[in-house]
Amino acid sequence: MLVTHLSTERSFRELARTMDPILYKVALRACRDPAVARDLVQDTFERGLRSLPQLPPDTQLRAWLTTVLHNRIVDHCRVQARRQSEPLEAAEEIAQPLEDDEAWAHITPEDLERALARLPEKFQSVCQLFLIERLSYDVIARRLGIPKNTVGTRLNRGREKLRALLLGGTEEEVE
Repeated sequence: MLVTHLSTERSFRELARTMDPILYKVALRACRDPAVARDLVQDTFERGLRSLPQLPPDTQLRAWLTTVLHNRIVDHCRVQARRQSEPLEAAEEIAQPLEDDEAWAHITPEDLERALARLPEKFQSVCQLFLIERLSYDVIARRLGIPKNTVGTRLNRGREKLRALLLGGTEEEVE
């Protein structure tokens, strides 16, 4: 379908309906996560609709949308690779207000893992996914089936409990 045949958003929506299952399969094959694949396809259509007026008249929209999706997948993979190659800095994130504290300087990644294991499950899972796996609030919320605001609340409380565990707090502070 050429751009010249698409004079309205309605035509684009019709194309999107026919392309959606195709693009979704491509995205799912590339990232193996249904939620991420759906997000990538949605972003592809948003970018396509936004860019439609600027496209040259002879643009093949099916090929162009597939290229946009490909670029979104590559970007997603780069972000994931960057996250996985970063050293474990979760202890530094937990300790932001304690950076000058001498006691904090001696905490190791192993100490952090042991402290995470001692957290109550609802805090442990959120902290693990955010601090160690570096997932976004949205992804954590979808994965755990909880609201995004709950992710933030549990993460804040989990960090407080981790500080207490790592800096020698009492069991009451952890529960």
